[in-house]
Amino acid sequence: MAGGEIGKNSANTKGEATFSLTPAQLNNSTIRVVAEATDYEEKWSDITPSFLNTDEQQKYYTVYLKKKTGSVVSGEKKYGPYTITAAGWQSTGLYIKKGGSFRVEATGNIRHKDDTRPNGGHDPDGKGAENYWNWWVMSSKIGNERVREVGSKGSGGTTAGGILELGVPRAGADFIEADRSRVGSFTVYVYSKDVIEETNNVAPPPIKKNEKSINWTDEQIAKAMIQIDFLKRMASFKEQDRTLNDQYIEVRKIAQEYSFNFDACRENLGLSDETCFQILFEKIEKLRKEAIINRK
Repeated sequence: MAGGEIGKNSANTKGEATFSLTPAQLNNSTIRVVAEATDYEEKWSDITPSFLNTDEQQKYYTVYLKKKTGSVVSGEKKYGPYTITAAGWQSTGLYIKKGGSFRVEATGNIRHKDDTRPNGGHDPDGKGAENYWNWWVMSSKIGNERVREVGSKGSGGTTAGGILELGVPRAGADFIEADRSRVGSFTVYVYSKDVIEETNNVAPPPIKKNEKSINWTDEQIAKAMIQIDFLKRMASFKEQDRTLNDQYIEVRKIAQEYSFNFDACRENLGLSDETCFQILFEKIEKLRKEAIINRK
């Protein structure tokens, strides 16, 4: 305030903070409001006497904050944003070279679907009313190397190189359970100067030159749609009406039909099963769309 007085208060869940001022403090005074919040740039604004000395007993003054933007270190490139949920590991399509490193900046909230509390859920660091044990933290993995908790502003690296995957596993786990009870997502940006191939989830062996979709029949197009639906269910952990062994036999049968080496996708590229399912059904979907166009 003009007299050097300082008042502080925290905002409620709506972002509102209340201050009570005496007539003497309001008399021809200029008040400076300074607002700050995690991941936002500090903002200050002066409230003039003309606003303060109106007849209303309670006055509302709004200050808009600008979200901080990640700073790119020299030589780094920024990738994203990636929307990461608790449904499973998700490939970024970024191949980090052997001995390379990366860092992330993540925001957002993931919570139980029945949790309606304003402060419920958890942020990328695992903080929140229901997560004081940090059971759910933004994490990364590359190939078969150990899972790293990267949180909101962490980093990681790789000794062998591979595709960077992001997910939210239970603390200490190297896999993600099929927990459909959690909703929401994290928005993640990746920064690295060691990406040697931005694959955008298209990492399988190349399509053979003689592989064409132009001659597909209506039956083949319909069959492809059934195969795509099956693989999507596999990728999202949805229950299938068959044993797990039979499911993987079917996956390999479909993969062979489209010249896709499922085991090489997992072992040579070091990707998770669900990511390889996704790559395969995206490949089939592309061929199916080409077949439909070519039949018109």
